[in-house]
Amino acid sequence: MAACPECKKPISWWKVRSSFSCPSCGRELAAKVTGPTIAAIVIWIVADIPLKVVLYSALGNNDYLPFLVRTVLSGLLGVVLLATAIGQFSEVYVSHAEQREPPT
Repeated sequence: MAACPECKKPISWWKVRSSFSCPSCGRELAAKVTGPTIAAIVIWIVADIPLKVVLYSALGNNDYLPFLVRTVLSGLLGVVLLATAIGQFSEVYVSHAEQREPPT
């Protein structure tokens, strides 16, 4: 799970952005989330192909039930992949704007 580099408190994956504040200490943080997000989406697309094949062969494709089941399962898979990618593989660091010295 992503953590604040200052207070070391964990940060929920859905709060991690390219620029955000730590929910615990309020420190301005930044994270590299583009790479993990793209990787999660690519894996999600690839994983959806066998899911579609298995569900449609087991349930048929003439009804709304296979579509609904696939939609729900694919959505859950996407959330798990995004949570894992962003929570585990995003690099969180103190924002450069926060590190600048105020003008005197």
